[in-house]
Formats: sequence, structure tokens, C-alpha cells
Amino acid sequence: MHEGQQWLEGYVWMDKEIFLSGVWSHRMSFECLGDVVFEGKAYTGYGANDPTTATIVVGVGEVGPKLRRTILVDGQTGLPIYEIFAGASQLDSPVWKIQYTYPRDIIIEPPVR
Repeated sequence: MHEGQQWLEGYVWMDKEIFLSGVWSHRMSFECLGDVVFEGKAYTGYGANDPTTATIVVGVGEVGPKLRRTILVDGQTGLPIYEIFAGASQLDSPVWKIQYTYPRDIIIEPPVR
């Protein structure tokens, strides 16, 4: 992950510390948001329906909007490009975002059944 000016390798602690309930949690489901424009480009968006998501505290005794995890997927490759944690209508002002990059020669194999 890129944090400030440095690159750090993500570990299992990220699931517990950053991703509040974990993307793979049995409590997590996603709904398709359709086309979502982010930073000038269209993606297919998926919003997490996660009962454990936090709210933004904006001041003493004041609570802001409920945060939502949104996954943006490239329509051509089918690969996730961004994971954004922000208010549902505030993707341009995220609390945090992760941008995924892939080598050009990546091959995704279908799961073995």
C-alpha cells in the first residue's frame, strides 16, 4: 500500500485494523451501484452493506454521515481498481482509499470446481 511518500507491504493486520469487518466477512454483502464516475473515469461500483461500518465524528456530540465501503471495478478487465471508504455520496472526499495496480501480463484463471 502507498502511504504518504512510501510503499508498505500489507499484512493480515490490515484486515483487522483498517478493514473494520474484513472484505471476506460473512456479514458483508455488496450491492451493484451501476456506473460510478471517480476521478474522471467510469467504473462499475459495488457498495458494501456492512452493519459494522463507522460514522464520521465531526465535532463534540456531532456525528456526520455513515461511512460506506465502495469497490470500483474496471469494466474492461473486471479487476478491482479502487476500494474507497467514504460517505455514500462523498467518494471525492474519502476517509481513505486504496488503489490497486496490476502487471500488464496478469492472467486470471477461473476457480477450479
